[in-house]
Amino acid sequence: MCGRYYLPEEDLPQEWLNILKLLGGIPEGAKTAGEISPGDIVPAIANDRSLSPRPFFMRWGYSMENASSPGGKLIFNARSETAAEKPMFRESMAARRCLIPAVHYFEWEKRQEWDGIRKVKHILRPEGNGVIYLCGIYRIEQNRAAFTILTKQADDNIAFIHDRMPLILPRNCIKAWLKPQTDPADLLQYACRVQSGEAAV
Repeated sequence: MCGRYYLPEEDLPQEWLNILKLLGGIPEGAKTAGEISPGDIVPAIANDRSLSPRPFFMRWGYSMENASSPGGKLIFNARSETAAEKPMFRESMAARRCLIPAVHYFEWEKRQEWDGIRKVKHILRPEGNGVIYLCGIYRIEQNRAAFTILTKQADDNIAFIHDRMPLILPRNCIKAWLKPQTDPADLLQYACRVQSGEAAV
């Protein structure tokens, strides 16, 4: 599962600065830094009409209603193993894949302690620094792009936190993820492992 991720607020990586420059102006209400939640309008990388990757602003979460009348609860995650079979995600999985830039994501462990359950916030990311890309799919809802983040079974080393995690691909696979001719199932085996550390709260 992925219900929060983080965009850099300081010491911005050059790669992130390049994305911001290509975006141009920031729409009212959009976010380009800090902790990101479902419903936020944020940068994502997708193919333009010429099938060249570029950043766009999209809302995080598919509407539970149909695409012409969005509203209500948002679907912000989809299982990568079954998305290609589900009516809500099938078309997007085939032709509208995207990448969501981040520097890490968050997950909460429910830890049993003597006085009850405590939620412990973890920072998770693959080894190394800089921008990572969460794999997603998107669709158009009332002339606005909305994305959902694909998840996979959690790595053994973090399964105690949550049994699901976002699908993150290594850099040599991310361009292939965006190509419509790529079968996404062929890339799932290359998913990055992540490491965790407790977050200060």
